[in-house]
Amino acid sequence: MKKSKNSILVNLFTIYMNFSGMIFVISTSKKAKNNLKMKNTYPQTNTFEHNGLKVIHIDLPDTGIVFSSTNVNVGAAAEIDSFPYGTAHFLEHMIFKGTKSFPNEEIIKQKINAYGSRSNAYTSYETTRYFITVLRENAHNGIRLTVEQMLCPIIDASLVENERKVILEECRRALSNSDRVANQNVYRTAFPYARFEEAVLGTIDSISKITHSDLVRFHKTFYTYQNANIVVCGDIRLDDLNAILNDIEIPHSE
Repeated sequence: MKKSKNSILVNLFTIYMNFSGMIFVISTSKKAKNNLKMKNTYPQTNTFEHNGLKVIHIDLPDTGIVFSSTNVNVGAAAEIDSFPYGTAHFLEHMIFKGTKSFPNEEIIKQKINAYGSRSNAYTSYETTRYFITVLRENAHNGIRLTVEQMLCPIIDASLVENERKVILEECRRALSNSDRVANQNVYRTAFPYARFEEAVLGTIDSISKITHSDLVRFHKTFYTYQNANIVVCGDIRLDDLNAILNDIEIPHSE
């Protein structure tokens, strides 16, 4: 990413997330470091609800970058007894196929490139996260994308079979990776009676059984206000964030 002439950009802005929370590792320009040192305070953190949706805001001024993440407290462990293994991960793939304001995968890719941003997601046993990092001036669209990925994805039935092929190939690659196989064997030994015995991806057999109905039902069951939050951190003030959330028109929780 190139530096703009009138902005102080970070040299490195990396967010490591694990099951216990998130660790923010920030390497800023010299001026930004001096500003933080002079203030001698931790970044300002605000937690509030917007129409019933929990929002966590962390103010990191002078970075020129905004990070937005939707965190859903559900993953592969929720599949046991109710869904084919791999449904949570399959849904993650489908959500990148389109949302209310970004109706197909090509538009999402074009917009991400236009925003000078990076976007990704991952599914674990306990959580699923969708996140994007954008330049400050594109914060509105970055936040909109991650909010809509939770609230209003387009789970297009016509795209399920093509995506199944992609996921099956991902599963085959995982089965040929000795490190991943060894790691899964540890889980299988430690948790022989839980969903942890099989990989988050599922198995070749279970992935082949996942239906469009399973994906819609999983989303409706678990992607709820009570089960999720939005984290926004970076060079964005609280008032600006509230204005963006109001513009996105997040519906009230039921």
